[in-house]
This record gives sequence, C-alpha cells and structure tokens, in this order.
Amino acid sequence: MSLEEFERLIIATAERSAICELVTVVAFTETTIRLSVLLYIDAHIDIYFNERNGTTSYTLVASDVRVFGADNANGWHFHPFGAPDHHEWLSQPMTFAEFLEQVEQEYS
Repeated sequence: MSLEEFERLIIATAERSAICELVTVVAFTETTIRLSVLLYIDAHIDIYFNERNGTTSYTLVASDVRVFGADNANGWHFHPFGAPDHHEWLSQPMTFAEFLEQVEQEYS
C-alpha cells in the first residue's frame, strides 16, 4: 500500500466515526507517514506507517499516556485497555477500522 492510499484509508475511516474530529499529517517522508486523529473524547490516536517495510502502529493517547495500542513490530499484537504495557498477540493484522471500533466500544 502506498503512503497516499494509507492516508486516504485513515481519513475515510475517521470520517465515518462519530468520535473522530480531525485528521492531521504530522510528518511525511519518502517512505513514512505519521498522522494524528483528534477525538471528541479528550484523546487522540497517533498513527505511523512505513511503506517500505509495512510497519504500522496505532496508539490511543490520553493525558500524554498510551491507553491502548496495536502494531506489527515483531508480529501483530495489541496493548489492551487497562494494561497498555502488555502484549496480546493477534493471528491477523488489525486494521485502523478495527482499532477505532475498539476505541468506540471502550468509550461508548
């Protein structure tokens, strides 16, 4: 997936969510993109994607602390609510839509 395709996917997914307020490109290089999704719940999601090696991460941040996350460093896993330093391994990649659905469920 290209950086532009990844960015469009994140924006389209955020636009369908009632808790997403604004998507901002924080950094953009030849092979990477960093995005921030501002949420209406006094938190934001930091997103990173490396087009060259496929590294992807989603991090829900509240009060400058990771409260939930998912990434594919050393295999897809997530950092659950209540124990964000813990790793729970996944059998398949987590999409941004799936990540956002988890956030919506936690805050509904």
